[in-house]
Amino acid sequence: MDSVCRDITVLVPNSVSIINAKGNIKVFPNPANDELTITGLIENTSYRFLTVAGTCVLQGSLQQPTGNISMQGVVPGVYVLELIGLDGERDMVSVVKN
Repeated sequence: MDSVCRDITVLVPNSVSIINAKGNIKVFPNPANDELTITGLIENTSYRFLTVAGTCVLQGSLQQPTGNISMQGVVPGVYVLELIGLDGERDMVSVVKN
């Protein structure tokens, strides 16, 4: 059995990158400090705030079409905000925390 090790580079943009088929979800401010606002959601959207390595640092649910996520306690860096609707549709947004 053989194995191969290689270095890889993952580039993450500093701007918002939204995978959103309907195009109605907005996330701001980005970069964020203490709070992130999200508009254009369907009711009862779950979220996970992930490091670029995939570790979940925050999770919860947003009950209204506009919601806020507290960023207090999150260390500065680049993250992925995963939004999951009741229908299972997933949208992902790159977020920078100052």
